[in-house]
Amino acid sequence: MLEDETASLLNTIEHKQNTLSSFLNKDAPDFTSESSLESGVNRLLQLPDIYGYSYLGHNLYEMLESISGNFGEKNSDIFCQLLALACARRSLTNFNQSNLQTPLKTLYLKWLIKIFDDFPLTMDHPLHNNNLFLKYLAICSMRCIPVGGAWVAELSGVSRKILFSGSALQFLKAAIFFSLKTKGFRLFYQIHMVQSMKHLVNEKGRNECYKGVALLLNNIPNVKGMFACSWYYDPVVKEISPHLSYLCESAVRSGAQVYKIGSSQTDINNATQRSSKRRILYKEGKYLPTNHMLIWSRKNLLEWASISEKIDVFNFSEH
Repeated sequence: MLEDETASLLNTIEHKQNTLSSFLNKDAPDFTSESSLESGVNRLLQLPDIYGYSYLGHNLYEMLESISGNFGEKNSDIFCQLLALACARRSLTNFNQSNLQTPLKTLYLKWLIKIFDDFPLTMDHPLHNNNLFLKYLAICSMRCIPVGGAWVAELSGVSRKILFSGSALQFLKAAIFFSLKTKGFRLFYQIHMVQSMKHLVNEKGRNECYKGVALLLNNIPNVKGMFACSWYYDPVVKEISPHLSYLCESAVRSGAQVYKIGSSQTDINNATQRSSKRRILYKEGKYLPTNHMLIWSRKNLLEWASISEKIDVFNFSEH
């Protein structure tokens, strides 16, 4: 079954490549993409795993800036999509021999199908600076792996600055946690929400995400756990917006820790744009949206996965 789905997806990729290449050849006949695509894929796949999805590396970023400058933003965006397709083709070449467990392989294929259904893309330009496209590109190159719900996971490390970003009590708790629970600050899986999958942001999808991370942890024994950063992990959000408490409640009950990072304009915008209540409280000076880290040790997360009730993971339909 996976072989058939992979073959079908490769055919879709070829069709999308032909369509986009024809656009590029028509609008920029002097542009030769084949050698540039190979170079771009190689540059992307040579980046260390621990670098975040938004990091393209100096050489690749400069190449994309040059294409934009010489051939226009529209053709640069077409090239970026061709780059994503080429990365996906490379990822799928030996896909069935990869060490991903079958549920994650199935989910990965479904995400690629959903992503490529939207090609050619109509996102904010330029694509190589577009957060959602960069997540798509990281998925296509398997730097990010869909794990369930609306979330993907990538390898990362935790900055030691977390020790000094809160109170003295937080310093003590974090020092004990990273010394005794995880025995270090890297490697971890960091999860990110993909905005185009926001219809899957709910309690069931969140549990699917945790289950997916547990499957990844089972495959790679040296990863120390999982973490995520957002304003909605702030403990005060449970009182202001209790419907969001599921995003960290079950994890905290099972040993996860929450640490304050700090507030930025991005946190304020993200917390207030969809909630009049949070927006009013912020304007009245009664609430300051603040970024927090949710971090869960490998041992505790795997224990949660083993004792939690059976969850129908990776159902891609709307919950």
